[in-house]
Amino acid sequence: MIRAGAMDVPAGSSFTIDVAGPAMLDWRVLRLPDRTQALFVRRREVGTDLSSITDGDLARALRRWPDSIGDGFVVFGKGDEWQVSLAPTSSLDLFAALDEDGSLLLSGTVAGLLQQGLPHANLDVDALADRFVGALTVDSADTVARGIRRIIGGHEVRVIAERLSISRWWEPRKLTVHRDLTLKRAGAELRRIAHEVVQRNLPVHGPVAVHLSGGRDSSVLCALAASQLADEGRTVHAFTALPCANLPDGDKRYQFDEGSAAAATAARYRNVEHHLCRPAPMPLTRILDDLHRRIGEPIHQPVSLGWIWPQLSRCSGLGLSTLLTGDSGNFTVSTGGLLNLSDVWREEGLAPWFRTSAKVVRSGGVTLRDLVRESFGGSLPLPLYSAGRKRGQPVILANDFPFFKGVLRGKVLAISPQNQDPRPPASARAIIQEIAANRCNPMPLGRFDFGVELLAPWNDRKLFELVLSAPSSMLASAPDRRLLFEEAFGDLVPEEILRPQRRGQQNVDFHAAFDCLDLQTAVERYRASAQCREMIDLDRLAEAAARWPTERHTDRRHVSYWIGQFLPALSLASFLNSSDFPDAGASAESPERLHAGHEPHTG
Repeated sequence: MIRAGAMDVPAGSSFTIDVAGPAMLDWRVLRLPDRTQALFVRRREVGTDLSSITDGDLARALRRWPDSIGDGFVVFGKGDEWQVSLAPTSSLDLFAALDEDGSLLLSGTVAGLLQQGLPHANLDVDALADRFVGALTVDSADTVARGIRRIIGGHEVRVIAERLSISRWWEPRKLTVHRDLTLKRAGAELRRIAHEVVQRNLPVHGPVAVHLSGGRDSSVLCALAASQLADEGRTVHAFTALPCANLPDGDKRYQFDEGSAAAATAARYRNVEHHLCRPAPMPLTRILDDLHRRIGEPIHQPVSLGWIWPQLSRCSGLGLSTLLTGDSGNFTVSTGGLLNLSDVWREEGLAPWFRTSAKVVRSGGVTLRDLVRESFGGSLPLPLYSAGRKRGQPVILANDFPFFKGVLRGKVLAISPQNQDPRPPASARAIIQEIAANRCNPMPLGRFDFGVELLAPWNDRKLFELVLSAPSSMLASAPDRRLLFEEAFGDLVPEEILRPQRRGQQNVDFHAAFDCLDLQTAVERYRASAQCREMIDLDRLAEAAARWPTERHTDRRHVSYWIGQFLPALSLASFLNSSDFPDAGASAESPERLHAGHEPHTG
């Protein structure tokens, strides 16, 4: 917690901020040449010495802010004015509010600010509805607590005369597209930046953990980490989530068991130790209740806890401080596909679209219907789009949020894009721009109970800027190819990663990690909350909990119901029930008690 407006400390002072459990940030107060004070904050690393930062260093950093600090923020004060700038695509969580005397409060969690007793921080139902519709991005600085604002990477907060405002200083939508960029040059630059990004995210000493699926993003992350650490004799622990043993895939389009593909990558590097993790029972609702109390924000989709939580537990048991994931890689290091043809049409014209389409068709696996659907599907009138849809292609399943009720249900239905129009997005570039502009760091799950930092290196500003400056014709490809990725990393990963025959599908065994009785008991516990009774149909939720599946299903409607509708509603009920936000340590169970007997199977 930083009470910046009330700060009265001598220049040169160094402090540690307890952002989320273990201390993760260091900050230092410096006196600038114009006699104002500033805080320079950055992620704590072993062996760093903040005393080496001089007044001149910080003055230059403030002048060159966009390029000087990769993952940190600056608080700059002058008289009654305060400014907080957060680096683009920063992995830091940062929230701001004003207290009664106008002081600026900063914290790594919403709960940390609520514990200060903010007078107007009541529940914002509009922001709550927005959170449960937008899964990938949060397109607003509003949090679910009124009076508390989220600082998204590339934004700044200003406090003038006891008023708080948020504005953007980094704009990914205004980047110039370099038409003369060649695939070879772009691949070399992507490789260079990726190498630097991985190096920056590696711990200074000891081994590192990587979540290794059978996909491109985590595979090249594992490969680069292993390559960089091999000369130092350091180990990479690669964790792969597997489905229940001896279950057939049942769907030729998807690869449910990614173990063999992940193993092919791991086998290339002698310093990679590969761990195969199958679903193991875990107390989902107790974990959700505990996290919601300490975070102060709802976890939109808890299904991923089924595979990431056991991996974090395993990392902690091995003494690993960092777990790297390939999150955001499909928007940066492995971006591309058929949808980029829509941008070729809009940005480069008809002739380039024909040339690019011909190259894509020659690469195989693409029909004329595919080209038309991906190039024009988002802009064609709906009847024409429906008529051109390839037979048997999965469509977005409408979600009528059956477990929500009252004012929340009305607000969610009003803003849900999949209920307004089932067509795909019209532009691949627009999707990447939106992700780059509004991507927020996932909740700091690993820090709370395990002391493990969960980092996503591919969520990086330079990577976003590179792919957003590349011509769309360079990125357009058949579904099983990514031309820029192959140019940059083709020598690092095996062929089954470069050109997969089937798409990897995780969370197919979500039911195996969560217990029916645990879910039923939790729903009855949530009935004590007036907010739960007002916004959640607890009777319907209880009925569904009693029917929790015991076998795996690959039917999209079945999966959509349980993962897309039931689990988010259960998570929201947990959040509403814990909305009094007690002190983080008041009722939290120890990690040892919470996870006793729930270690994953490895082999």
